[in-house]
Amino acid sequence: MSTDLLGHGNLNLSTDSWCSCYELAKSFGWNPTIYADDREVSDTDARSFGLALYQAIRAIETAQELTEQQANTIKAIGNVGTIRDLADYADVGSFVIA
Repeated sequence: MSTDLLGHGNLNLSTDSWCSCYELAKSFGWNPTIYADDREVSDTDARSFGLALYQAIRAIETAQELTEQQANTIKAIGNVGTIRDLADYADVGSFVIA
């Protein structure tokens, strides 16, 4: 299955990657005002989501110590490119999860 993000272009991710990135962002301090079943992500939530993912990328690239949960989530995602694609997309602002 896949998850499409719409609003300023389209970003397609596997549903597993979307869910893992969602959890990864939360583990790096993102505190969403949306619920997991909401489909619209506000501008504020999107930008703070992107920021949390950028923090995860920095932690990976600088070999910072990660929690077990963070390390397992990153392993599940598979590569930094997916995290960066989503961080870049979210950093632009609001979007809809389709």
